[in-house]
Amino acid sequence: MTRMPCSSYSQPPEPQAGIGLGTILTIYITCIINGFDVSNVANIQPQLYEAFGHIEFLPWIGLSYSLANFATLSFARKIIDVFNIRYVYIISIAIFFVGATLAGVAGNISTVIAGRAIMGIGGSICQNCAISYFAMYATDSQSPLLYGIMSGLWAIGLVVGGPVGSAFVQNSATTWRWAFFINLPFLGLAIICALIFVPGRPETNNLPLRDRLADIDILGIVLQLTTTVLFAIAATFSGPVWEWSSAPCIAIWTTFAIVLAAWVVQQLRSYKKRPGHQVVPITIMARCHMIPLWVASGCAGATYAIMLYYMPLFYAFSKGLGALQQTVRLLPFILPFIVTVIIIAACLPRVNHYGLIYLAGGAITLGSAIALATTLAPNVSETMPSRTGSTKTSEIEWKALRF
Repeated sequence: MTRMPCSSYSQPPEPQAGIGLGTILTIYITCIINGFDVSNVANIQPQLYEAFGHIEFLPWIGLSYSLANFATLSFARKIIDVFNIRYVYIISIAIFFVGATLAGVAGNISTVIAGRAIMGIGGSICQNCAISYFAMYATDSQSPLLYGIMSGLWAIGLVVGGPVGSAFVQNSATTWRWAFFINLPFLGLAIICALIFVPGRPETNNLPLRDRLADIDILGIVLQLTTTVLFAIAATFSGPVWEWSSAPCIAIWTTFAIVLAAWVVQQLRSYKKRPGHQVVPITIMARCHMIPLWVASGCAGATYAIMLYYMPLFYAFSKGLGALQQTVRLLPFILPFIVTVIIIAACLPRVNHYGLIYLAGGAITLGSAIALATTLAPNVSETMPSRTGSTKTSEIEWKALRF
């Protein structure tokens, strides 16, 4: 006899009479912190290299947070379905707190990376909880404004992360560690607000906990996480650390291909047995317009990350500029990004022709990337990289809007 699906596939609870201001405040605090910690390490990477060495690990300073955030998205979604969302939210903020503390007190670069990864896990769950709370409790009239403000606050956190990190490095009374410690009072405030204001979810599923846990596609989650990490290792270490023809490089790419194939097969077999319970939303993928959206969002995020994390290294190692000077030279890239997010978020509901914006954003991104790649050199004018890079933002705002 087929068991009924868990709460994630049952009818959602009826929305309450709006969402409380305390809950909104808590969500927005964690939202700003999520954006802040994407960019707060961008301009302190040279100082981390000076402190710990291992230049080959520098890409993982930024990658570890976003990688952990992405790799645990499906897990975060599932545990929200199984457990009381209020406690999941509070624990996720505590996980973020632990990760920030670990990164701040780190004695080597591996511990910094581990702390950033823990922060990414906590941030991923926080993000899913925030979206779920708005979906469950916000009224139809509240939702557009709440989601719009959430995207804007994430963008604000993103834009202040670099300058704040740079300011701590340049200040004689602080060090790069304060780029992580600054999270702690805000996360502590978020925990207190969550304990006081954040509600639980109305119980709509009478299945015992054991059955709800059985509904989680644990193997799919493990394979997704493994596939993501293997790809990141292969793409990051091939070339700078391993020669492309070396045994470690071939081995890691082969392992990635095998695990990826196993994940695809497992998801398809699981879909045949129990549709709707997979890590990959196969039922949604049948909609032709969804896959291009995911691909475009992924490409937009990749182009943004390259500029955000590698341009400071270019300015530091080829120009000898300090953290604050790096930040100033990135502003022509970051500020148009924020403005574009706000403009598109305001105009899209009225225009309702997102396809044209995608095409325009993709064309501008490609053109500016080609210009940057062909002109970037140690002796190039300092204003050239920032000026060409700033035009990439027309498409990248979709990463924020997708959240």
